[in-house]
Amino acid sequence: MQLVGRVIAALSLCIYIWYYIPAMEKLFLDYGVNLSTLSMWVIRLSRTLDQSLFVRIPVLFALVTAVAVDVGFFRDLHLQDATRPQARLWSGSITTLVMASLTLIALAMIMQTIELLNNLS
Repeated sequence: MQLVGRVIAALSLCIYIWYYIPAMEKLFLDYGVNLSTLSMWVIRLSRTLDQSLFVRIPVLFALVTAVAVDVGFFRDLHLQDATRPQARLWSGSITTLVMASLTLIALAMIMQTIELLNNLS
């Protein structure tokens, strides 16, 4: 069950980067919203990762591999008392990284959406 949840989180991150951010960028550009530094950084990251399938496939493979290694290999470490702290640290780091990425992207896009709404008022 952990594997499914983490794969869904990794895929959500990819969907945000490859589909949501470009759509929001177009909206902001159409309405002439000045982009913040954080938003510009997130958009640049999205553009870089969105260049071609030769970039998308390795990124997606790396995310899924990291999640599979985390759940598969480190599951056994969670079961052993001696290695449980290291396994929890690793699993917590992976979860924190994905959640921090999603939060950062959401924050960047929400800030710009608020500015867009203020400009329309």
